[in-house]
Amino acid sequence: MIIGFKYDKGSKLPGASLAPVKYVETSQVYSNKLEKLLLIDDISNLSDEEVEDELKCSIRNNNISLAIGGDHSISYVLGKTLRRKNSCLIIFDAHIDYFPNCSKKIKNWNFIEYTLEFYEKVIVLGSRNYEFKGREGSNSKIKVISSHEIFENIEEVIKVVYEEVEGIQSIYLSIDMDVLDPAFFNSVSYPLIGGITMNELLYFLRLIFGTKKVYFCDIVEYNPMVGDDNSYYFYQFVYYCRMLMEKSHIE
Repeated sequence: MIIGFKYDKGSKLPGASLAPVKYVETSQVYSNKLEKLLLIDDISNLSDEEVEDELKCSIRNNNISLAIGGDHSISYVLGKTLRRKNSCLIIFDAHIDYFPNCSKKIKNWNFIEYTLEFYEKVIVLGSRNYEFKGREGSNSKIKVISSHEIFENIEEVIKVVYEEVEGIQSIYLSIDMDVLDPAFFNSVSYPLIGGITMNELLYFLRLIFGTKKVYFCDIVEYNPMVGDDNSYYFYQFVYYCRMLMEKSHIE
């Protein structure tokens, strides 16, 4: 089963909250069976403790290891709920969602600041938000690899990622759909040119899941309200990630 967050109040633009329902609707058209999705509605009125208790119970009772957003701020909620010792957060994202000391509210553009305490290190892959380049350098926990670096030498990037996670026991994987170039997927609130291809992303995912260290994965920022109709592509992508997780999931 997958958990879906109907939540986008961490974003300036609405629409990502519709992604879980759109996923279920698409599954009815293209799949022989209805996809089971545990939907989480608005969590903004709950305390952190209430959210954490509800998620722990839901995830444990339903053996869930994959989530659909929702905006990227849900990675904070899930990361806090599922935190483990000696773990690493790997993020695929066009943006470096790290603006230290800019807001006390957790948003999709600053959630990394608040998740740092849960992980030994954070690795961001596919960044190309060049107007804010260098901001992450103030924190030694954050390793950023741009989409340009991936394009120039993907095998070297893979080597670096392997080295970064070598001594890590567990990986939380977070995939922001805007990591993809808009030519391949443009149903996102904040698209940026110069992204990675779908094949490059799938290649990375096979290798990361292949480490057998991934204990949870979220897929966020699909916005059905903008761009082309990418609902079937999104459905296929989620299905692909679910298959990889089922083959390699750790307890």
